[in-house]
Amino acid sequence: MTLPARPPGEHPRPEEILRALRSPDDPGSRPILTHAALCHACAVEEVAIEAFGSPEPIAARRLSAEWARFGRAVPRGRVLVFGVRPAVLALAASLLLLIGAAVVLERRPAEDTRGPASALQLLSPRGVLAEPPAEFDFVLPGPGRGRVMVFDASQTYLWKSEPVRSGRVEFPLAERSRLLPEVEYFWMVEAGGEVAPAQSFTIHPVDLAGDSADRAGP
Repeated sequence: MTLPARPPGEHPRPEEILRALRSPDDPGSRPILTHAALCHACAVEEVAIEAFGSPEPIAARRLSAEWARFGRAVPRGRVLVFGVRPAVLALAASLLLLIGAAVVLERRPAEDTRGPASALQLLSPRGVLAEPPAEFDFVLPGPGRGRVMVFDASQTYLWKSEPVRSGRVEFPLAERSRLLPEVEYFWMVEAGGEVAPAQSFTIHPVDLAGDSADRAGP
């Protein structure tokens, strides 16, 4: 598990952490507790606050002894924070940090490991054609239906197919006869809310008789 390089937001003040611990369901407490869960310094502060708010019972004799030692220098390596040694405090803070990070990561949406689906692709027709296309070929991004739409720039011609599950739509003969030469037509496919960029084609009939006469010459 990899933790973020920097916890989100600014470091909260101790009184803000205390307020968030007392009211964890408050909307303003969530970002503070999330930050503390991913920040070592704030996690130590949180452990100290919790320890201060819920002290362990102590015998009267020990309490008197602690008061007697209050204000005196403590030997190096034996500094206590709220009766807890630094090593124990650091361990508790680290555990709290890992637990908080695990909770935050668990709440994140699961990553899709299946890889990207195939994109909607338009194959043919495109470019200059000798005659109107008999069909439209494309690739659907996955299971589902696709619909072909054919139109010209001025929207004077418009045709839509019925939804199909395959990547091929037959262009009716009656519609083919309506297409005019030297006019740029566009076609696109809509599938599952996705629309591929339109492809265009132009019909430029070949005059075989005229070409033969030109080749024969005078």
